[in-house]
Formats: sequence, C-alpha cells, structure tokens
Amino acid sequence: MMIMIKVSDISNEARPMDVAEPWLDCLLQEFFNQSDMEKLEGLPVTPFMDRDKVTKPSSQTGFIRFVLFPLFIELANLFPCLEQHIIDPVRKALDYYTEMEKALEREKQNRTHSEKTIKPKESTNDSELPVEPESTLKPSSV
Repeated sequence: MMIMIKVSDISNEARPMDVAEPWLDCLLQEFFNQSDMEKLEGLPVTPFMDRDKVTKPSSQTGFIRFVLFPLFIELANLFPCLEQHIIDPVRKALDYYTEMEKALEREKQNRTHSEKTIKPKESTNDSELPVEPESTLKPSSV
C-alpha cells in the first residue's frame, strides 16, 4: 500500500504533457527558490535544485531514468494492467525531455560557435580609425 501512495505522489510524468508540464514548472521554480535561499544563507546547495546547473530536461530525464522507471516497472510487474497507464506515458515523457535536452545542447553549441566566429570589437581607439589623406579633406566653410 505504501508503494502505491509513493507512486501516486511522483506520477506527474504519467499524466498528459499539457497537465504534467505546468506542474513541473511550478516544482522546478520551488526547487530553484530553495537553492537560491540556500546560497544566500551560505548553506550547501541541493544539487538537483540549483538553477545554475539544472535544466528542465536534464532534471526530468534523470528523474525518469533513475526513479520513475525502476519503481514503475516493478509495480507493472506486480500489476500488469498498469503498464499502459504508467510505463507507456512515462516512456513518452522521457522521449520528449530527451529531445528537449538535445535541442538545448545544439542551441548552446550554436551560440558558442557564433560567439567564437563573430567577436564584436570591444573598443575603438582613435589610432585605429581610418584617416583620409589631406588632399581629399574638404575645407569647412567659415
């Protein structure tokens, strides 16, 4: 009975994405707020709650792979009729967040590549400005 309560508690990813994702966003915001307070208080920061190190897809792919799947698979072994309700949707959620994680990585690589190839000039010194030869300078009208 205790395991059923736990599964119910952490089953958000078995829900349809349009239901699960807003709840996930709220949960991540709560985690990030907690880690922000931990930083301000000089306390050790809970690793999976650190907004500087965690992304939505990375948090979910890890959670699904290491917490949900092992637990849900064992539960489905005991109650095979649950497989379509808990394993299949969670597998879809894992695919969704894995693709999101890959897209974020590609975006990061593109940004890094762009920054390396297009470096804006940081400052312009007068000696670096082009100077027209005196013969082409036009006298100012006085």
